[in-house]
Amino acid sequence: MGDALPRLCAEGERFDFVFIDGRHLFDCVLVDFFYVDRLLEVGGYVALDDLWMPAVRKVKSFILRNRSYELVPVPGETGTIEKGKRADLILLDADPLADIRSTTRRSGVMVRGRWLPQAEIEQRLAEVAKAVGN
Repeated sequence: MGDALPRLCAEGERFDFVFIDGRHLFDCVLVDFFYVDRLLEVGGYVALDDLWMPAVRKVKSFILRNRSYELVPVPGETGTIEKGKRADLILLDADPLADIRSTTRRSGVMVRGRWLPQAEIEQRLAEVAKAVGN
């Protein structure tokens, strides 16, 4: 795990919205949330990526049971792939069922119906890393 979140906390940064998408192990997601909880303004929002994963769902359940957060569903916009719904998809270069390492080789992602090629994703990640000093 990186030191970006602890550093942001130490610098007194505050955010209205934070998206957690890192290592999908229970302890990693929980530690990310620990820091995010300190970075959020009162009334801020946290988005957890990959809620289909058991470890992420366990963190979501922990948050809802132990902290003052509530789940905000997005009815009608998600859940199926069809015209008029938001599309958040990953296009991989190979079959992940044949080789799990294929999940690291993506062509791009569709985010809220907008295609982002892998080159643009890498450019954006480099800009973020530069901004936080990594």
